[in-house]
Amino acid sequence: MTPPHADLQVVLVVLSIMACCLSVHVVHSLAPCNHPHINIERVKTKERCLDVEVFRRLSIRSERDKNEIDDDESAATLAATILRQEFQSKEHLMMKDYETYGGGIVQFAATLPPGAKELIVGSTEAEFLGSVKARTFELPNRIHIKNLRVHKHHRRKGIATALLSTVMQYTFEEIPTATAVSLKVEQMINPGSAMLYEKEGFVFNERVYPGFMIKTL
Repeated sequence: MTPPHADLQVVLVVLSIMACCLSVHVVHSLAPCNHPHINIERVKTKERCLDVEVFRRLSIRSERDKNEIDDDESAATLAATILRQEFQSKEHLMMKDYETYGGGIVQFAATLPPGAKELIVGSTEAEFLGSVKARTFELPNRIHIKNLRVHKHHRRKGIATALLSTVMQYTFEEIPTATAVSLKVEQMINPGSAMLYEKEGFVFNERVYPGFMIKTL
């Protein structure tokens, strides 16, 4: 007969293993948004890819020109329609590097439920880059984050953090050879973004180039 203390040891070992598995799951899980209706999705269709590109271009234009076109629903809809028609006419040239079109860049979008005024309120891209060895620095295999944007009316709600966390989870689950995540930020222009990235564990390494940040996984 097995001694009672042996059974107890087995139970403790099993519980310990379960606790370790749970802790790993928590580390890899997505950070929650502060907006109850926002979801993070991986772009899987060409139609959605166009939606993200239109959102990104309109967001850049709005901030560059300091206008309020996106506050006027009819003007924003017209601008989006014109941009979509322009992109559709040359989509295979413009979008060829995205996963949806057979390329290596994966897109993620932060979305509101259908019927909301701004369906897409944030987006980012993730691209695998191989290791680099230079005279002044070395970089490992990594995922590089590009074009992380959040709609100006939906900032400070945890959307950027959730997009970052999604890229981290994607890296853990699908790119096991990547040991770091990197990005670029204009610290003087976007100090808030730089502070967010530092809070999320990214550090500057400007020996690579100005604004380069990296996080080891």
